[in-house]
Amino acid sequence: MTGCEIDGHDVLHDKWGNHQWVYDPVTDKHYDAECPEGVDDWKQLPFYNR
Repeated sequence: MTGCEIDGHDVLHDKWGNHQWVYDPVTDKHYDAECPEGVDDWKQLPFYNR
């Protein structure tokens, strides 16, 4: 993806630490290894719904 950004967010769980994902402004979606199809909001990534 050209022009994508790598973003991250600290998780409120000591075991997992933080997580990083890719945001593509062209598709306006957030991607990570578990969600290659992308989601509209980073809070919808599977990592944050465990």
